[in-house]
Amino acid sequence: MKKNVPYFLVFGVLALLSWMVWRQRSAGTLKVSETAFGIQDTASVVRIFLADRKGKQLTLERPLGAAWKLNQTKVPRPDAVQTILETLHRWEVKTPVPRPAVQTVFRNLATLGVKVEVYLANKEKRVYYVGSGTPDMRGTYAMLEGSELPYVLHLPGWEGYLSTRFFTDEEEMRERVLFRLQPDSLARLVVEYPYEPLESYEILRQPDGGMQLRAFDPKTGQSGPELKLNPEAVASLWQGFGFMPVEGFENNQPMRDSVPSRVPEKMRVRIWEKSGRLHLISVYPKSQLNQLDVVLLNVAPDLDRDYFFHHGMNEFGVLQRRAIPWFYARRSQLTAGS
Repeated sequence: MKKNVPYFLVFGVLALLSWMVWRQRSAGTLKVSETAFGIQDTASVVRIFLADRKGKQLTLERPLGAAWKLNQTKVPRPDAVQTILETLHRWEVKTPVPRPAVQTVFRNLATLGVKVEVYLANKEKRVYYVGSGTPDMRGTYAMLEGSELPYVLHLPGWEGYLSTRFFTDEEEMRERVLFRLQPDSLARLVVEYPYEPLESYEILRQPDGGMQLRAFDPKTGQSGPELKLNPEAVASLWQGFGFMPVEGFENNQPMRDSVPSRVPEKMRVRIWEKSGRLHLISVYPKSQLNQLDVVLLNVAPDLDRDYFFHHGMNEFGVLQRRAIPWFYARRSQLTAGS
């Protein structure tokens, strides 16, 4: 938060000076340097920094030819990055801000605006302040750093706000994928259903590449007898861990700590890689009302979604059952004849 205060303090001073200049400028005069918002070659963009007045900020960056990274360690949503780049390329000035509204727009940019810093491979830097939409919802207030006046911007052929494209929430920006494991690197899988112990199971990868399905007792933690498996069902499950999508991450959600500590697991998944690395995922029931006491009482259960917590990655979020039916496979669905 403190880190961003100087940005907007300086902007406030510049806004006052710009308004004074605006009063002296003749009507209809546009400066090319103030209206050249578009970036012709977005392939040369290597870094984008976004910061809002509430203290939220994020950084998207990529070395030339490499993949985008979010805040150095996470993968951003490809569609969100592409939307930002498309906007930076196509947006243009629709009209100057009407003289009577200039002061109001300056206040809007200073209090609600998002600062957007764009760095190019040739070391060039562009800095924008993007505000809210216009009352007719056909434009967005924005201003280039160093310019004297704000303008109304739009995308030709498209109507709506552009401000929603420049968001600063990391959870919203990140790719909705928990992990991508190489199926050939997996050695063992144990899935436990505490309330349906006869549906729990264990799968072992054999040295020759074959699979072994066994019963598993969640109470004792012991493997049971080997079972005749359904090859197609087991293969589908095993391959599924190559791409594990989630509906969303909710690490800033108020129940992020209380659900794993107080709500009983409905399912526990352990995956061992050949390297010895363990992935432990706990699955918890979710209520449509998103309140802890309601979840504990199992009132208004959400039949399509569950909470999850990956212990090693310390990630909390929501799974959508219809998107990953293989993940919810039970022993009875993996045995021969199922």
